Amino acid sequence: MLALFGPEVARQVPASNRGEVQTLERNVRRRDAIGDLERQYIEYYKVVQDIEPESEPEARTRRKAEAFDTRLASLFTSRTLSHADDRDLRLLRRAVNDMALETREPRHVDAFRVLFAEREKRQLVSTGDLETLQALFVSLHRLGDARRLRERYPRSGLSPLPAFRDPLGKDGARGALTAWRMDADGRRLTREVVSLEGTRILVAASYLSSKDALREISADAR
Repeated sequence: MLALFGPEVARQVPASNRGEVQTLERNVRRRDAIGDLERQYIEYYKVVQDIEPESEPEARTRRKAEAFDTRLASLFTSRTLSHADDRDLRLLRRAVNDMALETREPRHVDAFRVLFAEREKRQLVSTGDLETLQALFVSLHRLGDARRLRERYPRSGLSPLPAFRDPLGKDGARGALTAWRMDADGRRLTREVVSLEGTRILVAASYLSSKDALREISADAR
């Protein structure tokens, strides 16, 4: 890296969290050798890295899921994880976190929840763990579980969920297209019928850029 970009690149390297990780991960059998479980993770990682980057996203996800199901899925049981050390749990968390968020498949969500439970027992739960579990609950429409998770970890910084208002009811919009509109202060989502007549622009506001676009489009009467 220094030969390619010069000494200036050294100033851009983020600080290492190795010391912090080693302080948190107290239950590590050996730090100077690779165990069987870590070897399985490395083999999985190699397969994932070899997937052609130019392939279609759905095809990539399918191949990653096949690799996960073949090489790692059997490890996600309470019994197996209870015998894994803290470093192994961190590696498995990295794999299942990405897989569950990418596929939202029940088997991958369940695998993440088993691992979360084990990390919770060891007091290793991170903000990333909580954000992933909250996102999975929301994607599965388990809003009650998502809210209870934030209540269990009040200092986690998890975003509060908006209130959901559905004036249409179950049968009020039968056969019509509907969307949830966020109110101006971001505290409530209201379900409404979407008309396809004329030009319609729907903005899914999640990142800062799309939120800015939503404000500008809404303010433009034309």
